[in-house]
Amino acid sequence: MPDKFQDELTNYIEAEIVIPFYNSRLNSLNNKTLIDLIKTKNPYLFRLKNPIIVSDFVEQMLGAFLSSSEETIFGKSLEKLAIHACESKFGGFKPLEGEYPSIDLIFENNKILYIVGIKSGSVWGNADSVNQMITNLKLGSKLLKKSGHKKIELISGVCYGKSKITEHKIPNSKLTYKKYFGKEFWKLVTGNEDFYKTIVVPMGQAIKGRDIDYKEQYDRKINQLTQEMFEKYTLNGQINWELIVQINNGIV
Repeated sequence: MPDKFQDELTNYIEAEIVIPFYNSRLNSLNNKTLIDLIKTKNPYLFRLKNPIIVSDFVEQMLGAFLSSSEETIFGKSLEKLAIHACESKFGGFKPLEGEYPSIDLIFENNKILYIVGIKSGSVWGNADSVNQMITNLKLGSKLLKKSGHKKIELISGVCYGKSKITEHKIPNSKLTYKKYFGKEFWKLVTGNEDFYKTIVVPMGQAIKGRDIDYKEQYDRKINQLTQEMFEKYTLNGQINWELIVQINNGIV
């Protein structure tokens, strides 16, 4: 990969992915209260795990919240990166908001117009969501064909997961769409066989120091929540599960 492109990619990943990601992580961490966690997380699941040490219970709840939050934050970042990389290589672009629902990227390569819906991971929605995406891809292809494009391929792109390409028929239509996963997806939108590996290098460079700062604030948050847990939600040195369940149900 040319140095100029590598430098630009490094700058983009730091500015548009790493910095916003860590800022969002810190905001989520600092704004979350113990009562929020008790009200929103599944108390029965944690009871089955049976944490005895109060700090373990606090860390399990906070970890469960942060994990789901981070998946959402970072998923959007990968979609943005795919669009940016494709724009640099093929002049790809994201349609205007509402112009083509479910279509995140349009680009042309070797006289083929690709219409792409991008998802971070393979598990992103129920059957209705998938069917809606397919319907929107089909509608988008019709509209774009009217503008003079003869060869169009409909793509569902998945940013990570086992590298493969699968083809699927669209019900009640002669059209098909392809699903590109992991390495194959990044190769499609960048033309670079190794782009899926290239991404991790600038990420590693950009997180230095930020991960240490985050860990310090995370540990401080655990200590704060643990102290509050001891003061309000324990009985005789043990987690008061009845009170936890009552709060979760809005009884107290």
